[in-house]
Amino acid sequence: MTSSGDLPAALVANLAGVHGAEAVARWVRELPALVHDFAQTWRLDVGEPFADLSFTWVAPCRTAAGQDAVLKIWMPHHELLTEVAALDAYAGHGLVRLLAAEPARGGLLLERAQPGAKLTIVEDDTVATSFAAGVIRAIRRLPPPGHAFPQVSEWAARAFERLRSENGGTSGPVPAALLAFAEETYRELGAPSAGDVLLHGDLHHGNILSHGGGWLAIDPKGVIGPPEYEPGALLRNPRDIVDDPGGAAILRRRGAQLADELGFDRATVMRWAAAQLVLSVAWSLEGGDAAALRWLPLAEELRRPA
Repeated sequence: MTSSGDLPAALVANLAGVHGAEAVARWVRELPALVHDFAQTWRLDVGEPFADLSFTWVAPCRTAAGQDAVLKIWMPHHELLTEVAALDAYAGHGLVRLLAAEPARGGLLLERAQPGAKLTIVEDDTVATSFAAGVIRAIRRLPPPGHAFPQVSEWAARAFERLRSENGGTSGPVPAALLAFAEETYRELGAPSAGDVLLHGDLHHGNILSHGGGWLAIDPKGVIGPPEYEPGALLRNPRDIVDDPGGAAILRRRGAQLADELGFDRATVMRWAAAQLVLSVAWSLEGGDAAALRWLPLAEELRRPA
């Protein structure tokens, strides 16, 4: 593993969109030494990396004690710190356990979910959605004292401000009314509140894995906000739902089911789902992914009353 050609093209492209091509090339050159160092430090037998890497390098490994684990290596990024803090806070309740971490060098050693199949293997969408609701219940908890997790309203405000700044103060390729709706939703529903909880922040089918007859979440963002925020990522994934002519109906059905199983207000869940779609598009545009604009008609549809 000595060049970007040894890594999945999607991983290299995604990282370049966030960090720039030069920084990514430097990290790729350093990656073999990092893997070796972490293997020595934590006494690991490291296997080949997983094939579907997106923003981090991840590989199965085994500890000297014979425990199956996962080695995850980030490029330097602030979200690594919130992931570590979130894993600490959840302490294995609904999420994989954090076994060791060296945030300064981007390394995490994690419990490995077994058998580790993604929630996408469940073909019945109603059943899969119910499993996901169970994970949301398992991970719901109050923010830990003295935490440094970002608030969802702050999370979004920074992204929307960057979008406007990059487009001369306008909404750019995002319809002005739709961006205003998303900004208003995050201000009104996402401001600090006594009912806030610690959220995974990106809980979708790819981040829920089978484990011991149940399901565990991986890759928490670690953010603070209302409980009704959490279903948003589940509604819009897997990503090919945007190309499904019945996509809006699928999202509405999932939203209604999740709201009912979790005791949430249906309209609030769908409002959050639409606003999160706009935020997701804003982030994608920052990474140079103009194709993300195709999600906007779905967001427009979801923000209308059913």
